[in-house]
Amino acid sequence: MVTEKIFESALGIGSPWFIAGMNLDQSQRKLSIRIDFEVGSRFAVPGQAGEHPVHDTVTKTYRHLNFFQHECVLEVRVPRVQLPDGSVRQVSPAWAGKLSGFTLLFEAFVLLLARETTFTGAARISGLSLHRVISLCERYVDEAVSTADFSEVRRLAIDETSRAKGHDYVSLFADADPDPERRRVLFVAEGR
Repeated sequence: MVTEKIFESALGIGSPWFIAGMNLDQSQRKLSIRIDFEVGSRFAVPGQAGEHPVHDTVTKTYRHLNFFQHECVLEVRVPRVQLPDGSVRQVSPAWAGKLSGFTLLFEAFVLLLARETTFTGAARISGLSLHRVISLCERYVDEAVSTADFSEVRRLAIDETSRAKGHDYVSLFADADPDPERRRVLFVAEGR
């Protein structure tokens, strides 16, 4: 149908994936999009050579960006494939985020909110719990820090500041490069 093709294009879904159906629940203000894959498809798994046959499937739900004023969820029939050694691994669709239950685009939206407002504000706007917003941000910050390259740092500036009344301090470690374009915060720690 034309509607499914429009949504496939908008969501960036391509073969072997396709939209199997949609349901718009006006009373719940929720759009559910069912995604499936073509029978006989084979899937690649990171760290494993080649494409592998489907062993079985599990249905996963991913929160996606809103469709106008409606919450949008993707209900995906996700394959598990059998590897040559006999083990079975679940395929991670390209749109799946790093935190279970979200698409990459929804996670990007939450990260943008968290950059521009408080975690509480990001939770209120996105409709997530404060805990989920903090977990999502921590996951991406931890990944960014683990891949950061500090080999070019030649000068280090260390400062502490009170984050609340009293003696609740935060210590900041920053690159003190004379070029303002290269300066950046390297690490933040609670306490002195």
